[in-house]
Amino acid sequence: MSGFEQLFPGQLPRLVMFDLDGTLIDSVPDLAAAVDNMLLKLGRKPAGIESVREWVGNGVHMLVRRALANHIDEEGVDDVEAEYALELFNGFYEAGHELTVVYPGVRDTLKWLQKQGVEMALITNKPERFVAPLLDQMKIGRYFRWIIGGDTLP
Repeated sequence: MSGFEQLFPGQLPRLVMFDLDGTLIDSVPDLAAAVDNMLLKLGRKPAGIESVREWVGNGVHMLVRRALANHIDEEGVDDVEAEYALELFNGFYEAGHELTVVYPGVRDTLKWLQKQGVEMALITNKPERFVAPLLDQMKIGRYFRWIIGGDTLP
């Protein structure tokens, strides 16, 4: 009996919605690389993967602001600098996702849910332009009927 069958005895849900980062994939290594390259371009010291791991979870705008502040509390960060830094970050992040990995068991779970006829949706803070290429690279995009990125809806 699968974990889903234990969680939903008798009948599986018709729809399961997943978050992306930290749920299906570990993207922190690539996020950290983009943050560190952004900081270096701005003449600052790299933050490192452990700091970035603490700062993720509230979208890329907040991640960049936290990196500029070098702290979870992003107060005092100049808005103009943050916008420029965000452009730099996006450029570095768009360059590739070689360090991102799918968590163990994710592909098997998605495949099993699909075989059971369960529809799946992906909802993420990540800007939409990054999502489809990343899902394709991770070979999990085909499982999702709906994808909502952080900038998909008004």
